[in-house]
Amino acid sequence: MSNILEVCVDSYASAMAAIAGGADRLELCSALAVGGLTPYTTLLRQIRAESDIPIRCLMRPRAGDFLYTPDELILLRDQILELKAAGAEHIFLEYEHGDSKVKPQQQAMFELSQTGDTIITLEVPRLARSTQQLCEIIEIVRQKHLRLVIVGSITLDCRNGQADPMSEAFLQMAGVFSQLELAMIRSRVRSGMENARAKGRQIGRPQITVDDLPSGFLRHYPAYKSGQLNISELARVCDLSRTTIYKYIDLLEG
Repeated sequence: MSNILEVCVDSYASAMAAIAGGADRLELCSALAVGGLTPYTTLLRQIRAESDIPIRCLMRPRAGDFLYTPDELILLRDQILELKAAGAEHIFLEYEHGDSKVKPQQQAMFELSQTGDTIITLEVPRLARSTQQLCEIIEIVRQKHLRLVIVGSITLDCRNGQADPMSEAFLQMAGVFSQLELAMIRSRVRSGMENARAKGRQIGRPQITVDDLPSGFLRHYPAYKSGQLNISELARVCDLSRTTIYKYIDLLEG
């Protein structure tokens, strides 16, 4: 079994030192003093000009929590595009819910992972919401000799091809509780909806018409149609989500 030596760097000097020291891959970031932020594209280009070593970039637009505003998500998207253009190896953005049966980005991440890699997640529901899904992931971790870390909780280390039985058991138990939690949430939601209907209340968002479209959207829509604004820019100036913008456009043009 061959392990992968990945070194986290935030400067050209540290990157060159890591390469000279035998690193197999770099995790590139900036501002390690605050836990790491999105690296500068100029730094990535500078390193790439000297070496073709695989580089994975940390994506974090600011210090602090990970609850990003719509504007910060737009910034993150733009940073990702710039880094990919500058030579970043792989970036994964999973938009599916934890209980989704198909998660293309998660699947791609596991397919790309190599022996000795570490997969880190904040909690079990971020990976899977059913025991079947979790057991499938555990088997992938075992077969590919990976290490799976649930932050502050469980570490399943299969880099030697075997898993600690106790850690695997605890992880499977966490999966059972995650599936139970999902079932309870769904049950409460269904019960609440049935009670609301019984009282004559409307369930879901009210249907809107063209007459209900906000003035801000109508004011900026011509700029979108003329090509002066793209969808993300239109969403930003209207202070709306991209999903809402698409819905309004379909309603207006439908």
